[in-house]
Amino acid sequence: MSYFRIKSRQVEVRGRQMTMEWVEFPPVVAVLPVTDDGRIVLVKQYRAPVDRITVEVPAGAANRGEPLEGAALRELAEETGFRARHLRRLCSFYPAIGYSDEEITLFEATGLSPGETDFDEGEDIEVLLKTPGEVEKMICDGTISDSKSILAFMIWRSPIALSPQDP
Repeated sequence: MSYFRIKSRQVEVRGRQMTMEWVEFPPVVAVLPVTDDGRIVLVKQYRAPVDRITVEVPAGAANRGEPLEGAALRELAEETGFRARHLRRLCSFYPAIGYSDEEITLFEATGLSPGETDFDEGEDIEVLLKTPGEVEKMICDGTISDSKSILAFMIWRSPIALSPQDP
């Protein structure tokens, strides 16, 4: 099963017809899980496109018709085993708007309780628990280089995440 497709469309740019191509991708969710004692739950896994082991927040594509909140809770449980009582939307963004319509919605998950993982085929994930200070160091030293994970952490740490959000 392929998660993405190459799409194209004729568009007019400065009076000229052009064919534009992009990668069509389903909506993606990423979750910054925070334990009751303030640690951040991360996942360590191999990523073939960069041929390395990465450290990231749990994330994945939403299934067709699946609400983003449901996808976030599902991905959190599948990849880490944790279940969350509370989920809060942090933001949505386009990580590669020049060639993809992929949109990632970031959530904070709290009120965590442990459970069993349910990895997708091909996933081999190690769960890590890190303090915010450790996460910050991992971002600075390049251990965490994934944009969705960095953005989730930075927004979670920022004053804008502490204020009420518009619906």
